[in-house]
Amino acid sequence: MLGCLLVAIVVAILVFGIWFPYPYNSIEGGRQLFLIAVAVDAVCGPLLTAVIFSPLKKISELTRDISLVVIIQIAALAYGLHIVASARPVFLAFEHDRFRVVSAVEINTHDLPNALPEFQNLSLKGPRLIGVRVPKPGDDDYLSSVEQSLNGVETSLRPKLWRPYSEQEELVKNKLQSLPSLKSRRHENLLAIDAAVGKLSLPEASIGYLPVVGRTRSGWIALVSRNDARVLGFVEVDGF
Repeated sequence: MLGCLLVAIVVAILVFGIWFPYPYNSIEGGRQLFLIAVAVDAVCGPLLTAVIFSPLKKISELTRDISLVVIIQIAALAYGLHIVASARPVFLAFEHDRFRVVSAVEINTHDLPNALPEFQNLSLKGPRLIGVRVPKPGDDDYLSSVEQSLNGVETSLRPKLWRPYSEQEELVKNKLQSLPSLKSRRHENLLAIDAAVGKLSLPEASIGYLPVVGRTRSGWIALVSRNDARVLGFVEVDGF
């Protein structure tokens, strides 16, 4: 039992401390994935042990059977961690007028060589902030981009369109929306917005926001500095 607890603690540190830091544990379902992975491992061991245990068995037989249970537990945990790692967010991408959380499982790895060199390896240390070039009418790839979007492949999922966030800071600032306007529309979230802004120790006028969308859900916003486009924090509120 103690071993299961220690494993759960280590997995929790990995999942919530590195792969799914706040707020990605909510936006991308990291909490649910963690619970499933740990629950399967925690149930698997005791259940199999109860099935195979018998006081009539020799020590050598019990040792062999318990070893098999441990191997099965390790395999189940490894598979669970593989699923969690596949779903981990690797980018927070500025996409025209919003931020999109991009998870590893959404990216076609065969397209990674088309990305800029700094983006060809998917992060194992938490999501990176990037920009996305959105093709415009007149661009050579505009029509193919529209076709891919219609097929459900958003621009932020195409490695060749990834750009350093620093190149799009001015565009980010131009797209920022007004917090007073948001608060007038979302009275039920007023306290949460004010609390998040209060923690920043900045004038509200110097902060804007953009909606944040993920693979599994939306309903979040990113607070962004109007001065330098830094992402300052997140609030669970529908920004659309």
